[in-house]
Amino acid sequence: MDSKALVSQVVIVDKDGKVYYLGDINDKKLHGETALDFISMKYPNNVEFSQLSKGSPKADFGYHLGNMGNVTYFNEGSFGVIYLPNDVNEVQIDKVYSLGIDDQIVMLNYNPTDLGFILYESIGINNDCTFKEVMGEYLNLNKGKGHHR
Repeated sequence: MDSKALVSQVVIVDKDGKVYYLGDINDKKLHGETALDFISMKYPNNVEFSQLSKGSPKADFGYHLGNMGNVTYFNEGSFGVIYLPNDVNEVQIDKVYSLGIDDQIVMLNYNPTDLGFILYESIGINNDCTFKEVMGEYLNLNKGKGHHR
């Protein structure tokens, strides 16, 4: 299956389930630039993002976009990185499942904490798990949060 997510640099799923496909994976643009373009359009002048620059770590983008309720997926071509907000909902989980990235190698980051640096719990950190595998493990670990499949 061809997936728009697999040819996009960044994909954002907002808390209402709206999916934003941003940039082209073949662009020379940094992922941070693509994310900042979205942020300036969706959240102009929001101080939440004032410390971010195009060179900021992806974890920082995931954290701050997560504070607005967004799921963020960074496509690196041969693998992807997903950042879930603390309050990820069932609609977002369903939308992420529908991105068509089931067999892509993915690292999933969840339960973000700001300790002066951003820290996540992670699944698939060794780049050896597919999206289906990491999401299955995440959902199994977080059944108490109301997520079910």
